[in-house]
Amino acid sequence: MSVASPARTFVVALASLVVSLIPAPARAVDPPATDITVTGLRGGLTRVRGGDRHGDVTAFGLSVTHVGFGLEGLFSVRAVNTGSLAGGANGIEGGIGQAVAGGVRLPVGATHGVVVRGGLEFGFFGNKYLWDSSIELPQLQLGYQWLVPRSVVDVAVKGGYVLVGRHNTGDAGTRDLDGSFEWGGIGALHIGSIDLRASYTSVQVNDGGSPVDLFEAAICGHAKPLVLCTDIRYELGDVRLLDGRFSDTVASYVGLTAGIVLFANDTKKRR
Repeated sequence: MSVASPARTFVVALASLVVSLIPAPARAVDPPATDITVTGLRGGLTRVRGGDRHGDVTAFGLSVTHVGFGLEGLFSVRAVNTGSLAGGANGIEGGIGQAVAGGVRLPVGATHGVVVRGGLEFGFFGNKYLWDSSIELPQLQLGYQWLVPRSVVDVAVKGGYVLVGRHNTGDAGTRDLDGSFEWGGIGALHIGSIDLRASYTSVQVNDGGSPVDLFEAAICGHAKPLVLCTDIRYELGDVRLLDGRFSDTVASYVGLTAGIVLFANDTKKRR
């Protein structure tokens, strides 16, 4: 009788372990979760007014967005990830955004309840006339959620601490956001072919200038696999000029993305 090689023995043992970890067949149910990832071609217009210079930037490129919510027992998780890279006559434009939070959902009903989450948020967005960046840790969220397979309504107030951040406009207008507290709100809705999210953030910079306020929103409609999204940013707050004075600035952005749904609420069924 031949003796099995060590490699074959290892493979057989590993396969046996994997099989042993598979639960016995039971009624298949969808977990309470919703998940959507879209990518496509994006065009956008940024307008900056105030500070040391007015400026407009038009850029075309690629973008990708992922939004997901899940519930496992009492544990609730929220994740929003974005990325874009574009270019135009005024150079390169792009950014990333990552927001992840987890906590508990205290049930009020079978599909809804109060959520308490903690997490972090960081990202940047920039072009020739606008630069925004921040790392926020920790961030706390208190809100209410309704979640069933493939559909969600989630709203919450939030607050946190900006470890590092910048808000720059024009040629030389700058604002240091390091060590500032922020507060605001977030909301998301996904039902059927509609995906909507919005957020408001007010950074309470303690340097004698006004708070830096940012409103962001996006809405997508898809007929799988095609998707059309529009997103906006509206930001206002002082920047410091080279002579030390503060100057009001307003920065706005509007973008349009046409692309495909890579993964839309097709949560795998548990056995």
